This record gives sequence, C-alpha cells and structure tokens, in this order.
Amino acid sequence: MIGGYITGEGSDAALITAGEQARLAQPPTPDPSAIETALQNLKPGAQSVGHDLDGVAMALDLLSKRDRNRRPIILLISETRDRGSKANLQDVLRRAEQENVTIWTVSYSAFVTPFTTSAADWQDSGGDKSFNLLAAITEPARLAKGNMSNLLAQSTGGRHLSFARQKSLEDDLASIGKEVHSQYLLSFVPSTKPPAIHSIHITVNGHADATVRYRPVYWIASP
Repeated sequence: MIGGYITGEGSDAALITAGEQARLAQPPTPDPSAIETALQNLKPGAQSVGHDLDGVAMALDLLSKRDRNRRPIILLISETRDRGSKANLQDVLRRAEQENVTIWTVSYSAFVTPFTTSAADWQDSGGDKSFNLLAAITEPARLAKGNMSNLLAQSTGGRHLSFARQKSLEDDLASIGKEVHSQYLLSFVPSTKPPAIHSIHITVNGHADATVRYRPVYWIASP
C-alpha cells in the first residue's frame, strides 16, 4: 500500500524503525517490493520504549538530501507519545518546517483505548489554531503531555489518523494517499519581517464550509 497509495510511481521511499533506537531498515529506493520485504522482516521490540522523534529526525536527515523537485513526506505510524527519544520535539518541528516536509501520522493504542487527548492538555484559545500551535511549539513541557503525533501533523500541514484494526489502517493509508495526490501546492514570498516564527491562515473564498489543511506557521531564518 505504501507504493500504491502513498509514494506513487517513480518516487523513492525509505523505511525507518524507531524501537529501542532509530534504525534505517531500508534506504531510499524506488522499488516498492524492497519496502514490502523490509516491512515483512520487522521484529517486535521492547514495549516500554519507542524513539519516534529520533526516527522522524533521521527521516528529516534523509529528506534534506533529496531531489528538491520532489515533495517530501513522512508517514509516521506509532503511538501518540514518544518514549525516550534524544531528539527534542521543538527542534524536530522547527526542522520539518524549514525542510518543507509534510508529516502524516497514523496512531494506534497499545491498550486499545480511545484516541483522544485530555482536554486540559489541548484547550482551545478562542478557536485560533495557529495561536495554540505557536504556544505549543514554544512550551515543550506542556507539549510533552499532549498528543505528539497530532501536533506533528497539524504543524506541517498533514493529518492525524488512528486505527485499532488492520482494516482501519488500510483505510487510513488509502485516505492519506488520496489526499497526497490531489493537493494544491501554494507558495508565496513573505513581506520583510524579522527572523522568527510567523503564523499564517488560509481560507477559500466563497467556500466557508471547506476543510483546508496547511502549515500554520513559517520560519524566516537569520541572514
């Protein structure tokens, strides 16, 4: 399904595992069968660890060397929380933004519990999602208690899905593939602003009911 739905024809894919440590299980390849073989060769790891952020950081390293004419995507299949990564969530988010990477996340529960986050961890601030994400990016302590997978997706313009059975996972991958290959890519040149993180909001004129997903922030680097 990765080759058929996500990458499409002629694109490269790699497989990174993130159990006791992040490991490159399959280097970038245009061969879907190589990815399938690598997936079939996966072995269970320790239940108490999961270095998801380290895996995302390794994926960003790979994507930084990519052909810039190709769209960079990370598909993260994991629990909603990290369990022991050395990578810092704030740094991972910043680098994903700078590398123009979209992260799609599909989460499962090790205990088959509802895929929700405590309302105390994710409170709305007047309905302004950009404000919430900006606050979360700058508050790692608060962020650590929340849904890491959901934040990675929202912060990069992707989407967070969840599953409890194989059929649900297959449906999620098909849904992601459909969106990945039917997106409009928009770019703009920002006005002169100081080096920092800036918020952005996108709407569709005449379609107030439209669902629009986009990166809610962008970075202006120092010279």
